[in-house]
Amino acid sequence: MPAIDQFGNPVRQDNAYRIGRALSQIFHPITNGIASFLVVGAYAGDFVDARLLGLGWALTVIALIVLPPTLYFYFRLFRGHYSDDDVSERSQRHGLYFFALGSVLLATVALYALSVPLIFLRLIGATIGITVLCMLINFVYKVSVHSASIATLAVLTTHYMVPLGIVVWLVATALGWARIRTGNHTIGQVLTGWGIAAICIFLALR
Repeated sequence: MPAIDQFGNPVRQDNAYRIGRALSQIFHPITNGIASFLVVGAYAGDFVDARLLGLGWALTVIALIVLPPTLYFYFRLFRGHYSDDDVSERSQRHGLYFFALGSVLLATVALYALSVPLIFLRLIGATIGITVLCMLINFVYKVSVHSASIATLAVLTTHYMVPLGIVVWLVATALGWARIRTGNHTIGQVLTGWGIAAICIFLALR
């Protein structure tokens, strides 16, 4: 089946396209989200015991924050409610945004009741901010969620370990190229995703 970009134009399926698809699958928003919470769990604590505890909290947060939207996404995908696994049709993203926002808010209440460390609440708050902004913009424009998720990871890794952060920003650049090359997004949509995530995470860390 020929690949079509968001404007209905055919996309050339050469080696560059296949590399772009591979990068999009490897650095999927779900993967990037899990990695972001693990980074906070591993590096927010100053000592080994705190790090182990932080990773334990990270796994708890992942189970409550990341897992429900992920299951919802794949359930809808396998039922044929999405045009593809990138949810390329902008109108099909509305329900996913609303479900993700609702489940994250409920999970945040549960985590607060469990006395989750403040740094996780800050990151979750930033996640809510990113989701709300992407959802609102999605009504009139299209935002690259891949770019927003990898920028979230890049800002976090840069904050805790600069050399790793530089590597992740290089990955973010490659992923941005991939989203453009596969016809899923424009340069503006990639930069919008980066900007939303970078601002929200920076404010959370402040």
